Amino acid sequence: MRSAQDPRARADDSRFTSGLIYDITKVLKQHGYQLPSDERHNQALDPSVGVLLELVETYEGRRDVLGNKIA
Repeated sequence: MRSAQDPRARADDSRFTSGLIYDITKVLKQHGYQLPSDERHNQALDPSVGVLLELVETYEGRRDVLGNKIA
């Protein structure tokens, strides 16, 4: 999985920004989900960025449900 700082994570999609990540974390908090408040915060957030990238690609039909990119 790629972190938000990894240029490959956003190279093909200018919409995948820190603003999107922030908005998604706000929505999750509004629904009662919480990031750990201790040192595990970044350990939980970093992999979530890669999963979010896969989610948006799947949502738009650029990735299948098995995680394979679709040409």
